[in-house]
Amino acid sequence: MKYAVILIFLSLPVLSKAQKFNTLEKVSEIPESDLIPEGIAHDPQSDAFYIGSLYKNKVIMMDRQGKVSDFIPANTDGDWSYLGMKVKDGKLWSCRGPLSEKHDSTGYSGLFVYDLKTGKRIKRYLTPDRGHLLNDLIFDGNDIYISDSQGGAVYKISSSNDRLEVFIPPGTFVYPNGITLTPDGGSLVLATSGGLQKIDIPTKQVTQLTHPDYYIIAIDGLYTYGDALIGFQSIMKPEAINQFTFDSAYTEVVNIKTLTCGHPAFYQPTTGAIKNGWLYFIANSYVTTLNNEKVITNPKLLKNPELYRVKLD
Repeated sequence: MKYAVILIFLSLPVLSKAQKFNTLEKVSEIPESDLIPEGIAHDPQSDAFYIGSLYKNKVIMMDRQGKVSDFIPANTDGDWSYLGMKVKDGKLWSCRGPLSEKHDSTGYSGLFVYDLKTGKRIKRYLTPDRGHLLNDLIFDGNDIYISDSQGGAVYKISSSNDRLEVFIPPGTFVYPNGITLTPDGGSLVLATSGGLQKIDIPTKQVTQLTHPDYYIIAIDGLYTYGDALIGFQSIMKPEAINQFTFDSAYTEVVNIKTLTCGHPAFYQPTTGAIKNGWLYFIANSYVTTLNNEKVITNPKLLKNPELYRVKLD
């Protein structure tokens, strides 16, 4: 999710009219135009999708038949928005924050954990002070790494102590967002306003992953699939989902493939969930229609959120 204005022009590969994109399909539609969704997660056990709302402070569930219901009703666990989320071990893990400058807790954030059977909160990990926005997360075994967009940091919850701790200190990055692992599992890759950053987990050394011809900036959701990474580029036109492959040492991006780009349904697709070789995502999030006081500025623009999928293989 983006709230910062990035004063940089983004260079993308030239998209020929003859270029063939991967198969793109509409899956379903959510009859709730003001949902303003951001995070999405898939549960392989039930085959359900969980989608978090920025505006309504709730999580909906879409079952395998496409039926939609409230999993966590609005404001049930506080009036904080739901951002990046993952499903693991029968639990939904979601980053949360108030997102309103008028909120008493503005600048605080946390990772909240819910039981998938009951929807009840099991635990939460809160930042100790203001100046944070925990935005997205990735599991490395039972350890968790979390991007802090406002603080410019990466946090960690280690399975050995079960506490939210600083992994890379605040101020290191400019608006870190999507986070994943390199295909070999040895490093983190963090999407920032300044590009993709590789973080060696044992040493915490940070290096930038660049491409010789193109800037890679302002990526939102970021995912590992096979020997590549998949990233959402939706802060500038044309909105696209790209695949990045690397050299053998993961020091440089050697190829960028555009999986899909500029579809008429797109309005700030943010994050996705991978299922059986497909990337599922909300095509039209409308996240930038929310202002800093968490008010929808242009409600006439909104349409029902649409769930799409793009083939990865």
